[in-house]
Amino acid sequence: PEKSMWGIEQREWLKRTLLESDAAFKVLVSPTPLVGPDDGYKSDNQTNPKGFRNEGEAFHAWLAEHKLNDPSFVVICGDRHWQYHSVHPQGTHEFAVGALIDANARLGRKPGDPKSTDPDAKVKQLYTSEKPSGGFLEVRLETEPTLSMELIFRDEHGVELYRVKRKP
Repeated sequence: PEKSMWGIEQREWLKRTLLESDAAFKVLVSPTPLVGPDDGYKSDNQTNPKGFRNEGEAFHAWLAEHKLNDPSFVVICGDRHWQYHSVHPQGTHEFAVGALIDANARLGRKPGDPKSTDPDAKVKQLYTSEKPSGGFLEVRLETEPTLSMELIFRDEHGVELYRVKRKP
């Protein structure tokens, strides 16, 4: 429980600035996942029970307590070789950008996979690629007709694979 990937000072700065922000959308860009699921054998991120999961779970609880895990808040993470849109049981939405090219892509762990960080299928996965696919996550901020943020997964050729629109 004492382990921290962020460190106390950085974690407190993040919480304080999220509370103080009047931005319509708040996007946390993380090099590693906070929701997942991920490979269960690993210990290098905030979804891994042998890693920094306590810190990740405490952050999800804090977001829920302060009602910040609404449609205006998202986590975008890298260091994944697959694309996904997952929702933590506390309501945090995470979008994993995936590998840039097919050659570096793989299928990811799904909720309920006994070899994942979510063997009990508590995470809701709204999208994951059905086959290994490289690509990228496009984020668009629209102001007309109403303010919205679109998150669009594309394959390595730019073909749209999945799209979701979020409103504050």
